[in-house]
Amino acid sequence: MQIITFLVAGLINGLIGVFYFRKFIFRTIKEFTRIKINKKINIFITTFLTIVAFSTTNLFSLVTNIYIHILVITLLYEGLNHFLKKHQVYRFLFYSGTLTILTVGLIFAYGYYNMNNVVLTEYILESEKIDNLKILQITDLHINNSVTSNELKGYVSKMNALNADIVALTGDIFDHHSSLEDVREVCQILGHINNNKGIYYIYGNHERTRSNGILTEEYIKAEFEKNGIIVLKDEIYTIDNISIVGRMDAGWSRSGIERKKASELLNEVDKNNYILVLDHQPKDIEENASLGADLQLSGHTHGGQYFPSGPIEELFSGTLIYGPKEIDNFTAITSSGISGWGAPFKTGSPSEYVLITVK
Repeated sequence: MQIITFLVAGLINGLIGVFYFRKFIFRTIKEFTRIKINKKINIFITTFLTIVAFSTTNLFSLVTNIYIHILVITLLYEGLNHFLKKHQVYRFLFYSGTLTILTVGLIFAYGYYNMNNVVLTEYILESEKIDNLKILQITDLHINNSVTSNELKGYVSKMNALNADIVALTGDIFDHHSSLEDVREVCQILGHINNNKGIYYIYGNHERTRSNGILTEEYIKAEFEKNGIIVLKDEIYTIDNISIVGRMDAGWSRSGIERKKASELLNEVDKNNYILVLDHQPKDIEENASLGADLQLSGHTHGGQYFPSGPIEELFSGTLIYGPKEIDNFTAITSSGISGWGAPFKTGSPSEYVLITVK
């Protein structure tokens, strides 16, 4: 269903682009030249725009994102044109496309910087169940999409200074770009993060068996466990008075693998314990709150990688795209992750790793 939704959205975007850019180009030709638009020119321009538009149905590709930004920015300037079209300078900058090109260029320059400028985001929470617990969350590395293992070593050296108690790896550490060697090296790097109560990993949607059958969940699990990292897949791990509930990714159900209901897991947990839910996708938030969980950590959304996709998705779907949400004594946090997916740009939120201090 999600794939169909993305495809339909891509087709709608393409159709809007064809109609609008056709009008824009014809108007620009009339504004700056004496060329008469005959049938051949009309057919050529319309065909060209159609080919370009329908090559952008993959909403995650770099070409598509550039196309969407050009379309949206030009439409915004179109609105200003109604008020400023009497000014010759603005008319020239707008009709020549100069304003759009400069704006889109600046946006993508910022997006590239933002993707690669990884920051620490901190939250301070309160609980009567526990005192001074530090939880470090790392999510959505998508190793070798925009983050290399050498860069990860630099981030880990900074993370080590945080002296976390628990390290939560909330999925999509690897994906299609990750080799077996990447998995071995990254698991070793992550296994050296300073901690007092363990490192815990849950699978993301990109960590199902790859089409070539080489990178499997079993191989990932084995490499993590070699490095002392605990892998949880609809399982509970209790240390001291902390219960960590690691969920299987909801997206795996499309492969015929059903995950347990939240109630099946949380009803097994001592409610006197501090209950930490790790779920790659920000699912079952209200249900987890009602079942007595204290904190849920998720990723997956990349914080709405391309603005304004995040706020729009949150508005229509109710998904917690980025940041915290409080329900009584329960808090859910969705991190944008250290990296993103597809194009190496992020304009919707910072690239980050997260430190939660529970007092």
